[in-house]
Amino acid sequence: MKIIDYKSSDFKKEIKRIIERGDADISEIESSVKKIIQDVRSKGDDAVIEYTKRFDGISLNASELSIKKKEIKDAYSKTTKKNIETLQYAAERIKEFHKKQKFDSWSYEKDGITLGQVVRPLSCVGMYVPGGKASYPSTVLMNALPAKAAG
Repeated sequence: MKIIDYKSSDFKKEIKRIIERGDADISEIESSVKKIIQDVRSKGDDAVIEYTKRFDGISLNASELSIKKKEIKDAYSKTTKKNIETLQYAAERIKEFHKKQKFDSWSYEKDGITLGQVVRPLSCVGMYVPGGKASYPSTVLMNALPAKAAG
């Protein structure tokens, strides 16, 4: 994390840079992301396989998109006890944090009109976790556990 000292001669310039980075033109990125989402919605797993090849350089088939119990068991046997404990500790902290963000449904009536919010968790979610040159277990934890904490 870059620390910006308010006494520094560059302080105002740095703050301006931080504020203005939100003004960046992301239309090209947004267009690309929308296309990927559209492709995944229309082509399903075929699109995921295609984009995995394009972005990660890995060729997969549909049977490789979900992890089998044996693969999980094998991965555990190849991982040190310390790494497993570290990941479990991180997972508990992430779950605890995201459970506190969970919203409840609520409603009230005003002038004969019922107003409110219905909170309904999704029945299932899909995740894409890049494997590429480096794999990050934290990506799995930070994406899967908030979804699980939501219900």
